Amino acid sequence: MQKNDIINKYLELSHLKDSFSNKIISWFIKNKRKLPWRSKISQDNFSYLILVSEFMLQQTQVKTTIPYFKRFVAKWPSIQMLSKANDKDILIFWQGLGYYSRGRNLLKSAKIIVSDYGGIIPADEEKLRILPGIGDYTSAAIRSIAFNKKAVAIDGNVKRVIARFFGLEGTLEYNIDVIKKIAELICPNSNNRNYTQGIMELGALICKPKNPNCSQCIVSKHCIAFNSFKTNSTPLPRKRLQKKKLKCVTYLAIKN
Repeated sequence: MQKNDIINKYLELSHLKDSFSNKIISWFIKNKRKLPWRSKISQDNFSYLILVSEFMLQQTQVKTTIPYFKRFVAKWPSIQMLSKANDKDILIFWQGLGYYSRGRNLLKSAKIIVSDYGGIIPADEEKLRILPGIGDYTSAAIRSIAFNKKAVAIDGNVKRVIARFFGLEGTLEYNIDVIKKIAELICPNSNNRNYTQGIMELGALICKPKNPNCSQCIVSKHCIAFNSFKTNSTPLPRKRLQKKKLKCVTYLAIKN
């Protein structure tokens, strides 16, 4: 489906908006993974747990993140305590997780939140985005998951679900503008915490990059890629640059 056609197609399917989000929310509530940062919503430091988890999940898989997260919040259970740490302390605990700039930025953000916001993590996306290490996705994810407020968090899983459901032809990079527009249009006005986590969870567990489990998908009935037998070719993979083969000749000059 071409870019110019997708919005018209969305308008044809606009009546599915509520059912799409409701189905994902219902599925998530029943099937969500038990992750340590999801288990304490009622606690005062829940937003802090989400902040830490979102920093760690940048460039790192969930399975790898879990033990590091547990050790980190056991050492620094609140943002106030974290703000008193130093780079050396953080990097020792971050060792093995990689991308160490995330740990440094998390510490910098904690210090700013304590000094500028009285230790209260802001729910406003603009205020979150100016913190070190927080971009569009992370700010939206924190606002949505930590505070249950409407925000459009778009990660790789969300992009893939939207591309398949709406039958977008081409790569995710080619369709990124359309994906963002659709994501905004289908984002529900309430229960955003479960929706945001649900659509990402659907992409991670069901609508996987290869061999998706369409028979278990709660929105496959209206999925264009599924109904046109194109799930394995949607989205198209990014083209990899061809590596040139170089022939080298080495000479060793020996002077007698």
